[in-house]
Amino acid sequence: TPEYEFRTNRRTHHLLNTNRLVRANMNVLCSKTGFINASGYCVVMSVNHRGREVTAIILGARSNAARFAEARRLLDWVLS
Repeated sequence: TPEYEFRTNRRTHHLLNTNRLVRANMNVLCSKTGFINASGYCVVMSVNHRGREVTAIILGARSNAARFAEARRLLDWVLS
C-alpha cells in the first residue's frame, strides 16, 4: 500500500511506503528496502503480473533512485 494511517490514543500516525514502485502501476505483493554501508541501497520485492509472480532482488545500488530504476528495468524485462 502506498501509505497507511492509524490512530493511537496519543496521536495519528501517517506512514509512507519507501518503495517507489508501489505507486508505479505495478501489483506489488510485498517489498523490503534497506541500506547499510557494506551493501549499499537494496530492495527485494515480489510482484504479480497477469497471474505470474516474480521476485526481484537488487543489491548494492549506488543510490535510492538507482535501486528502483534497476528493479523496474529488471521487472519490465522479465515480464515482457
